[in-house]
Amino acid sequence: MSSLVEKGARVAGISSRDVATTAGRLAVSYVWRRTCFGLFSLAMGSVGFSYIWRSAMLYKNRRLHRYYGQEASRARDALREALADEEWTDEDEELVDLTVEELLEKLRSKEISSVRVVRVYMRKALECSARANINCVTQPIPGALEHAARCDELLESGQTASLLHGLPVSIKECVNVAGTRSHWGVASQCGDIIAEDCVLIQVLKSHGAVPFVKTNVPQTMFSFECSNPVYGATLNPHDPSRGPGGSSGGEAALMSLGGSLLGIGTDIAGSTRIPAAFSGVVGFKPTMGRISGKGNGSPVPGIVGVARTHGPQAQHVAGCRLLMQALCCELAWRLDPTLPPVPFLAEQCTQRRTLRIGYYDDDGFFPTTPAYKRAVQEARTALESRGHELVAFQPPNVQRAIELYYSLVGADGGAVLRKALRHDVLDVSMRYLVRLAGFSRVLLNLLRPVIRFLWPRSGHSLCQVYPRQAEQLWSLLAERQTYLSTFSEAWRLKQLDGIICPAHAMGPPPLGKCAEMTCSFSYTMLFNLLDYPAGIVPVTKVTTLDELALRDHPQNNYWDALVAKLSVGTSGLPVAVQCATMPWQDETCLYLMQELETAIAANTTSTTAAATSKA
Repeated sequence: MSSLVEKGARVAGISSRDVATTAGRLAVSYVWRRTCFGLFSLAMGSVGFSYIWRSAMLYKNRRLHRYYGQEASRARDALREALADEEWTDEDEELVDLTVEELLEKLRSKEISSVRVVRVYMRKALECSARANINCVTQPIPGALEHAARCDELLESGQTASLLHGLPVSIKECVNVAGTRSHWGVASQCGDIIAEDCVLIQVLKSHGAVPFVKTNVPQTMFSFECSNPVYGATLNPHDPSRGPGGSSGGEAALMSLGGSLLGIGTDIAGSTRIPAAFSGVVGFKPTMGRISGKGNGSPVPGIVGVARTHGPQAQHVAGCRLLMQALCCELAWRLDPTLPPVPFLAEQCTQRRTLRIGYYDDDGFFPTTPAYKRAVQEARTALESRGHELVAFQPPNVQRAIELYYSLVGADGGAVLRKALRHDVLDVSMRYLVRLAGFSRVLLNLLRPVIRFLWPRSGHSLCQVYPRQAEQLWSLLAERQTYLSTFSEAWRLKQLDGIICPAHAMGPPPLGKCAEMTCSFSYTMLFNLLDYPAGIVPVTKVTTLDELALRDHPQNNYWDALVAKLSVGTSGLPVAVQCATMPWQDETCLYLMQELETAIAANTTSTTAAATSKA
């Protein structure tokens, strides 16, 4: 055969070497084409399989969300039906109007039973959640009425009433209560019913409290919105076109409507305080270590350098004080040995004394709206009327503090958060954060100069979210310690007992916009980085004059202009002031909050009386 090829090649005038070369090239070309085709087919097949797999997982997770949402809805409907035969009376209305101290006195004196109180608040909570589709209650807590009955039986048997005897307490969805589910709107967490109460719930029950409903949260709880694919969105009770804030938005909305007296939330950047401010109730973030978190999960566990803690919400400061007194006790220290056994000195929360208080209405990072500036000035005047000394204070380098905050919270580059939401149905409020967490470090470094120019505050701060090595994390923690020393030195030079400042840069944004305003929460984030106890007290409401003054609000960049735009139409919405003290001075912080609440109430009463006399 080879001789015939050679002969043919000679006849054609072609050498055998050329024939071999050409044949080799044809063979290589054939193999190359087949390989490329195979690789292309494999790539397309992988893409197709990945698309099919992701679509299947999204379908499965969408069904999971729908199933657990419907399950909770059926539980609410069943409770509503069980209570439907009871007519709402004037006595019931008077009962929910009682303060926590008044209600506790009636319970201890056996004037009313715990069972009745819990039943009334269950009905009230369900009605509040359904009103204007506020949607703040996620699920009733099984066994609440049985627990209330045991409280009544203990009192009837001659035992002394406990600290929280028979008081109903609402619980944030993420807190583990036996017989309920805690999944934060994340499909991968939608699993078994919780078998055992966390330490916090065990301690509350030991004091006679009755957890009765759980309240809504945003997906993963890492958003200042309050929406998730399982339960939907919670609306602001004062304006349903706006959000209640997050992540303890369901708690605050329910409390604002009178559906709960006492509640438990969590706080890592203002998650208890911001919803309290937006809804017009009281919220408190204690020093980390005062309240146990044992037995509760987190979508991003293990974060260091930023204080994440549970905290109380209430209609009044007295409710927060009562919950702190109950939760900082010997039983909590026994059940959670990691807690420092620091007793709660309740008398320091009410013992009359004069404080030296610093104040500021602009942190130098994110300008506040006229309503929040006015609220700080009114709080200053009110506290001075109580005999306290108020001095100007400016927190040092808040921009660097916020950069440190995001660097520590995002030290994994958002990997844990992305893993928790892998193939999940993303709530609208999470898409912005997940997209940001998915940026590569190289891309961030390339875009940082542009982002810093276009969005000098928030853009540059959010660009700090990228993966870090252990050495870099330790360097950040050391820098945080330096910042703490700088802040405490500025505090010491002013000889302060506490400070007051805005709760936020603006009022509640419209639904869907809160997630975009991440860096406007610098006023609360700061105290998580510092681990200072801080609390929210409602002071006033937005007025028409405040809205007119928005014309003079800074318009230096996109964010300032957006704040002014979103603040239009907020007349009548609550405005709060934040109080803070040094670490482990929680009692002093609550005392400052109580003084402010008392002073504001006195001013309101005198203003009303003056208006009445003029009329």
